[in-house]
Amino acid sequence: MDLAYVPYAIQIATHAVAAWHDYRTREIPDKTWLLAVPAVALTLYMILTSTETTKALYLSSLIAGLTLAGLCYMFRIVGGADIKSIITIALGCPPLITRQASGLLTVLDLPTIAVITNALLGVLAYTIYIAVKNLRTFRICEQKYHIRGTRKAMLYLTTMCVPAREVLEKPHKYAVVKDPHAVTNILYRIVLEDPREQLRNTRPEEHILVVYYMPYIVCILLGLVLYATTRHSILTLILESMTTLITRT
Repeated sequence: MDLAYVPYAIQIATHAVAAWHDYRTREIPDKTWLLAVPAVALTLYMILTSTETTKALYLSSLIAGLTLAGLCYMFRIVGGADIKSIITIALGCPPLITRQASGLLTVLDLPTIAVITNALLGVLAYTIYIAVKNLRTFRICEQKYHIRGTRKAMLYLTTMCVPAREVLEKPHKYAVVKDPHAVTNILYRIVLEDPREQLRNTRPEEHILVVYYMPYIVCILLGLVLYATTRHSILTLILESMTTLITRT
């Protein structure tokens, strides 16, 4: 087996453990990321003994990963565990680029960018899940909160209308939207409040609008597996397919 795949095997195992915690409790013990230390050590050894081109690709991926992690931290786009995951990937995933390609395709195939791009497939799947689940119940919240216009479309894809009972049974999976007309509540403030406290005076059968906490580590695990097996970002594969199709026609 190519030595470059060993860090990926370790990373996938680490993220599998993290994904299990993320799915069950939405909390990941910090010590989980120590499992990836051998991957980081092996990657650094490989990079130090590699060609200048490989070093440049690794450094580019590292800069991209640390920049993304910094932006996520500054704007609180994702949780702390997701940021740790991005940093772990940036440090402990060697480039798997094996052929010459255009500048854009090379950038898209950098480990950090490719893994996160591939992870968007998982995010898309969860978005579809939310939309499908809203087919039956969103109308209830739409009438209750008087949701109209473009905000209705945004909330339909980013929130769920569920009975309060469901939130009380699994409070770690949801955040209650107190005011659907205030976007800042949806993005930031609600994550700081315990939904059980907010629903203390709410009947269990009453439908409420909530944000479903996506287990992003599950999505990142998917991204890792896809990159390790294909050596590419899904965007690279799509662009190459489109180019081939256009060339033939």
